[in-house]
Amino acid sequence: MIELIAEPVIEETVQKEQYNMCVLNETKTNELTLDSRDVAEMVGRNHHDVIRDIRKIIDHLGDERKIAFISNYFIETTYIDGANRQKPCFNLTKKGCELFATRMTGA
Repeated sequence: MIELIAEPVIEETVQKEQYNMCVLNETKTNELTLDSRDVAEMVGRNHHDVIRDIRKIIDHLGDERKIAFISNYFIETTYIDGANRQKPCFNLTKKGCELFATRMTGA
């Protein structure tokens, strides 16, 4: 005789954290990006250091690959700070976030 044992089904609630994302190149790629200031806050680093690290990643590429690489991973832009000064910033695509994270962890 086969005995069936019913196990309770446990549903896990997955909480998704929402970050301040913006849509860039809406007509071309319709891709969500994450501002480098938000990335700096999430990883607990200074924004200046995050900018420096992104520029290092870009500089490690050969010149002919830089243009295609930058647009698929990092989009350089600016923002206005509290003192009304224009400051550098990057918008990171999903691929850019993944690349930055692997460089941070040394993977």
